Amino acid sequence: MAKGSGALVYLDINNLKAQNDVGGHLSGDRAILTCAEILRNCTRPTDLIARIGGDEFLLWLDGVTQEGAAGRAEALPRPCRPADRAVRRAGKAARRLTRHRRV
Repeated sequence: MAKGSGALVYLDINNLKAQNDVGGHLSGDRAILTCAEILRNCTRPTDLIARIGGDEFLLWLDGVTQEGAAGRAEALPRPCRPADRAVRRAGKAARRLTRHRRV
């Protein structure tokens, strides 16, 4: 694996708008914080977690292969797991990043 390779995974918290509508924004804020904590517990120190919007997160999975990216995404707890198509895309992205980042 080339230095600097990895995979970028997009995550979206399901039903956050409904949670805000029913429980209020404080409830939605708690859901976001809970998801962030789950992601921190499921990643390594070399990975990066970023909240990019209301209910959207990006994960940079450092140094993973195509198979590793898909496996790591599938291993996330259900509330934070990307949709199946996103898991497939994570594997494809890891392959492309690995191919383009070789020195």
